[in-house]
This record gives sequence, structure tokens and C-alpha cells, in this order.
Amino acid sequence: MAPASSFAAGNDVNTTVAQDDGACQNGDGEPNCNLYLDKSDVYLSGAQHINGKGLKDGDYFFAVLDPGGQADPNDGAAKNLSSPNDDYAARKFNVANGVITNQGTHANGTGLHNEPVIQAMPYNDTPNPGGVYIMAVCKWPGDNARTDPSDCKYDAFHIKSGDEVQPPTAPVVTKDASATFKRAFPWSVSKSVDKTLFQQLGGSATAYYTITATKGDAVDSDWVVKGTIAVTNFNDGPVKLDKVSDDIGDPRATCVVDQPATLVVPANSENDYPYTCTYSAPGPDPTKTVNTATATWSKQDVNGQLLAGNDGTGTASFAFGTDPTADNPKVVDDCTTVTDTLDGATTTLGHPCASKTYYPSATFNVPKSGCGDHANTATETTDDLALQDSDSASVRVCGPVGGEGTMGFWQNTNGQKVITTGGASTAGVCNSGTSLRTYAPFQDLSMTATCKDVAAYVTRIVKAASASGAAMNAMLKAQMLSTALDVVFNKVPGNVNMDLTKVNKPIASANFENVSAAFGGATKMTVSDMLAYAASQSNLGGSNWYGQVKATQELAKDAFDAINNGVALSI
Repeated sequence: MAPASSFAAGNDVNTTVAQDDGACQNGDGEPNCNLYLDKSDVYLSGAQHINGKGLKDGDYFFAVLDPGGQADPNDGAAKNLSSPNDDYAARKFNVANGVITNQGTHANGTGLHNEPVIQAMPYNDTPNPGGVYIMAVCKWPGDNARTDPSDCKYDAFHIKSGDEVQPPTAPVVTKDASATFKRAFPWSVSKSVDKTLFQQLGGSATAYYTITATKGDAVDSDWVVKGTIAVTNFNDGPVKLDKVSDDIGDPRATCVVDQPATLVVPANSENDYPYTCTYSAPGPDPTKTVNTATATWSKQDVNGQLLAGNDGTGTASFAFGTDPTADNPKVVDDCTTVTDTLDGATTTLGHPCASKTYYPSATFNVPKSGCGDHANTATETTDDLALQDSDSASVRVCGPVGGEGTMGFWQNTNGQKVITTGGASTAGVCNSGTSLRTYAPFQDLSMTATCKDVAAYVTRIVKAASASGAAMNAMLKAQMLSTALDVVFNKVPGNVNMDLTKVNKPIASANFENVSAAFGGATKMTVSDMLAYAASQSNLGGSNWYGQVKATQELAKDAFDAINNGVALSI
């Protein structure tokens, strides 16, 4: 019989003869016979000479069965013709490297290729009127254990009557069944970080991440039962079949038999028909299930005698989820590879086959000015189907805003030189002065001011800075002017956001104040927008600011002071 069994997929089971008596009536010089003159002529072969399809290494036992009904190789079963004579331990054997070794009490023999064989006798006569028997070979179940028919393979043989004329014998149907299905595991990955925003004045910042790869519950699919249906003709003439079919006994399963248009089984021969049963919906629970094959033939002449129309059946048991080595189940996505990509560089964290959590960390240098964003993505990629899931956690590391031009800088020699020589003029008018005049507080600067005039204006404003009195216009004007010069001369990027909720006061302290009230309640704002907003709260020339509310003026002053001293925090 062609191989297709969950018990020994890819291997053949055969009966044969000893080499000295020519007892095989359909032999072809190979150890594969199914027509004998006498019960004592039947031996078991390891089939090692048939296309390399001998039994796999392991322990087995055999039993001779009545072909009627469902096969049951266990001792005491109604169809077991061997067990009335001895128990299954007497029929134990081992196969190693294709060589069969008798471990029971049955007689040994030598096959046609000098290979060891084991005699099937003793076994009772079959009640089958055609003299048909079934040889079952099963995996060794252990001492005092019973086996399941799905752990066996079967081969039919026939003891030929001595009469010269025999009535035609009905063809015998045997089969095997192998269950397979896919068991896939879904994976997911999640990632988090202990802190998403770092704001500090220099140094480095370390972020600590948590990455969890989670293995989900198994998802089963693609349930299939397949095997081979063997139809054996023990007659001296061919038998034509009408149909070979298969039924798994489940409305969710559709079975298809691979068969030619004309079904003729030659005399004293066996034809094999592969079949496949596919489930359209999830398969049954992994309990033992029976698959039945049927061969049908019409009334016909066989070697000059009438064979009545009839059908024959053969059954095989199968079970889902019993042998992962035979794709039952075929496990996919059992493991995954977890990687982590940070700023374009990828690191492999591990290859888990169960849910696992990783705790990587990363240290970033704090920018000299502004912020840096660090995208960090964890990815899991499964082994078999290359499915992916990813999750990201971004970290922003922010340094200071400003720090290039205090009030003292802009009135000293270096700052004055920047104003007088570092900027261009248009028709004699200093461009930096034109820029400053876009803000209301500085529109007391002449529209025709030269760069030397601008420098003198700056010196005058800074020297007049004072926080005393009922208002703080003079100090606020001087601090805002310094910040405006920082932007005009590109010492501070105007598009950098400042955190208005964390402003050092006093400067270089660890104390913070919230200056949002001076900027319309905003929690963050670019430096350029801060200048524009503060200017909108002033009259022309900056003598009346924020409704002359000194507390609000002070908040705005503190914000610009922090920028000028480089202690304002970016966000």
C-alpha cells in the first residue's frame, strides 16, 4: 500500500515469503507479495528494498486481522486473528536502518534479498469467503498499553485455495489516514519609556524603555486529512471499478479521490488512490475520528466467472493534534525576533518563543540650544510568516534657549561692534534698526537711524534699565531689546519654542516660575512669537506696558532675562 499514514508517513508495510519455496503467487522478485498458497508462507518484511520506503527506526508489533469492519489491532478485539494464539508482545519487532529484528516469539526467516523476515503464523483462519486477511503494523504502545488504529498501517493478503476453479473474490479496500492542520501564534509588541521629555542645561539624559513581546493564544486553521486508498484484486482476472470515494463523516469536510477515468485493478494486484479531505470550517476537537473509503463495482465477468456487483469499504482512524513532526499540527510563528531601532540604528534584542519583556536604555547628549527628537521603534518579526508588529516611543531632549546676548553684552564693546559692523544698511538706514522698529516698544528709535545710532540707542536703553517704582517698563524694555537683538543677529533661532511654565528665578537657580500669564496663557511659544506678543501689550516707545501691572511686566521680563542668560528651557 502506498504511504500516507500519520503513524509512519512515507513508509510501506509489506508481507513477503521466505526465499526457498516460491510460495508467492504474484511475486516479482521483490519482497512484496499478497497472494500465497498457505498461511504459513506469510512473513513480515521491513520493506527496506522498496524504493527506500522501509519502516522508520523504532519498535513495532504486528497483528493479522479479519478484513471485515473497522480495523482493531488490539489483543482481544473481535477482528484480531492473531491474539487468540499469543499476545502483542510475542509479535514485537524493531527496525533500525531498514533492518527488521524479531523481539517476539515468532519464527524468523530470510527474504528474497537475504534480509531478515518474521513469520506471521500463528493466526486463525479468516471468516472472509475469499480468504482475505489484513496485516496490521503498529507503533509499539508500551507494556500493558493499547494502541489506536490511527497508529497502524495495513496491507491486505490472500491465501489461495487449492481448488482449480475458484469463484471470483470481491476486491478488498484498505486505507490509511493522516491528519494535518496549521497552528499559528499571533504576536504583538508594545513599547513605553519612563520619560518622554528631558529639559536641562547641558550634560546628557538617559531614557529607560520597556519593550514587551506578547505571544497570543494559538489560532488553528487549514484542517486536512489525507492518505491512500488501496484496492486489492485477488482474482486471476482484472476487475473494473465504477468509483472510489471517501467520506470523513463530517459535513464541514469535502473529500476528493485522485483516480483515473477508467478504474481497472489488474489480476492479483493492488491499485492505490490518493485522497484529500479539506475542512471548510474549523475541524473537530482532537479526538479519534474515523474516515471511510468505498470502492464500487458493477456485475462483470472475471476470468470467465461472474462477479456480483457490490461495494467494499475500508476505514482508518485519525486524530488532530497528535504528532507535530508530521505537521499535526504544523506550528507556525512559534517564535519571533524582537528588534529595536533608535535614530536609524537597529539592535536585535532577542528571539523569544514565549512572551518576554526587555528593558533597554539610551543616553542622549543635551543640545547646546533647542531640542532633539529621538524616534525609537520596537518591532517583532515572526519566524515563519514574517508577520510584523511595531510600537514606538519618542523621546525629546531639550537644552537651553539663548545665552548669547545679555544686556551687558549688547552695551559692551563686543556687542556694540556687532551692531555697528555686523549688520547691513539700506540707503544709509541700519537694517537692524528697521527690524527693531517692527516692535512697538522700540518705535522711539529713529526711522533713519544709522547702525552707529542703533548702537547708541541700545546703550541708552540698557543703562536706563530699572525695576524700581510702580512699573517695570524700563527693565522689561531693556531685556526684550536684548532678546530682539539676539534674534536679529541670529544668535538665537526665532523658531525655538520656550517652555513658559519653567523659567529660572532668580537666574541660575533651581527655582522655576510660570510666566504664561504674560503671554496670553500659552505654556510654550517661539521666541519670535514671544517678542510679538509682548510688543502687542506695549504702547509706542514702551512707556506703558501690560496695563502698567508690574507683576505681569515682571513675568515678561523674567522670560526674556532667562533667554538672554541661556537658562530658558526649550520644549
